[in-house]
Amino acid sequence: LPVYDRLAEDWKALLSLSGKPIEDLLDPLMRLSALHQVIYILDRAQTTKTGNGPDAFPPFVFELAGSARKNPVQRISAGQYGSHIMLSRQAIDAFIDAFAQSKYWREQLATTMQRRNAANILKDMLLWKGDDDNGVGRNDSPEALLESLRLSALKDSKHTIWATVSSQTKGAGMALAKRRAGTWYAPNDAFLEALVLANVTDPVELGVFLRDLYNRYRIVIGQEQAQRAFGSSAAISLDQLKINEQRLEQRLRVLGFVDRKSDACAFVVNPYYEHGDRTDADAA
Repeated sequence: LPVYDRLAEDWKALLSLSGKPIEDLLDPLMRLSALHQVIYILDRAQTTKTGNGPDAFPPFVFELAGSARKNPVQRISAGQYGSHIMLSRQAIDAFIDAFAQSKYWREQLATTMQRRNAANILKDMLLWKGDDDNGVGRNDSPEALLESLRLSALKDSKHTIWATVSSQTKGAGMALAKRRAGTWYAPNDAFLEALVLANVTDPVELGVFLRDLYNRYRIVIGQEQAQRAFGSSAAISLDQLKINEQRLEQRLRVLGFVDRKSDACAFVVNPYYEHGDRTDADAA
């Protein structure tokens, strides 16, 4: 899968920076590894649900204000976060539906004797031991067993796939949760720094940097990426997205990662990159 290559590229890019001590690189390594794990989960969930290939999952929308006050960018960002949580649940539903329609399942249940083995089939194929909470026993019908399996898989617990998406995005600093405002994608400064360190060598124009973030991670921040991701259906004005871009530039400038040459041109810079640091990575 492409996500494996991008993970390796980001690790190599970070570990090749001679301007930063190795111990200082553990933090960005953690944050980008979490991002790639979430992308992997969303990739697999989208493929299971729709059959589409990799990199077809709903994009991230980063809101750069990070305040509890709701604004148009925050609302669409919260909507994308919710769609990512729901996507894993929908993928489980789709997987169970596909298994129920599979030739193997139908063949195994073709006779009365085999129907009695439905519980054993689910145990062997899906590692499911049954769910006593739902009052389903081994002698129940295959249809009842499958429905019990579905309820068990979708039960709200700390060990679900969508709980992993939630914990990883929050732990990496790319999602923010506030009372009464909900949860949405609002990267903290450490996460923004990790993105710059892994993706910038020579100074790059801000618009190109935003394009690269969308191409590599499906991260939407500005106008161009929103139009690519949502087309004319984006329920957000271009003016709000322009403000979002400006907020990103302001925050990167405070962190020391932006050099504005003129009123019309700002460059993202990586002060820790030295020429020759990533010769092999650039060639690859």
